[in-house]
Amino acid sequence: VIPTGGPFAYREVLLADLLARGVDIPGFTGLAHEAAQAADWWAERTGKTAKVVTRLGIYRLTEVSDRTRARGGMRLATADDRDMVIEWFEDFNTVTNGALRDPAEAWDSFNQGDFRRLYMWDVDGVARSLAGLSGQTPNGRRIGPVYTPPAARRRGYAEALVAALCNSILAEGARFCFLYTDLDFPTSNHVYRDVGFEQVGEAAEIVVT
Repeated sequence: VIPTGGPFAYREVLLADLLARGVDIPGFTGLAHEAAQAADWWAERTGKTAKVVTRLGIYRLTEVSDRTRARGGMRLATADDRDMVIEWFEDFNTVTNGALRDPAEAWDSFNQGDFRRLYMWDVDGVARSLAGLSGQTPNGRRIGPVYTPPAARRRGYAEALVAALCNSILAEGARFCFLYTDLDFPTSNHVYRDVGFEQVGEAAEIVVT
């Protein structure tokens, strides 16, 4: 764990100690500029190369934009959705560098515990998109993952689902919703901005090889 905030010298002390003890660090993840500083420092002193593999936009929403959206309705995922959702998670992993790791475990994680939930957007009784409700802070809730299978894309289902989910979260008393999205996928970034999200930061995953 590399501390964040303040002068880089704070992180440099820890990095130097890890280097002196022969610790092999495969990469860094965090706020983009801080992860880059640490990765460049480490690469320079080990003769390795730092490479950004993922750029994530940090988005925040305090009010859902008022606009007409796709027809349909939001509902909680049920046991009957399990096989389909796991298949969707597998597809999600192929385009996100395995962000969910094991799809079956991801399904279980959204169906256990007190606050993680998985929601579906149904149109005429058929699930068209999904969105997870995961991280919880004193003031906000995290949205993600969000996925629509290829055959149902470009119809506004993901936008409608995320908008409905955010409205329900805010109505329950949260001050804001937040999420992370790959900045190299302009379509998803556009969808979230249409819902009402604003980018407030950037994170990065950097490997050192």
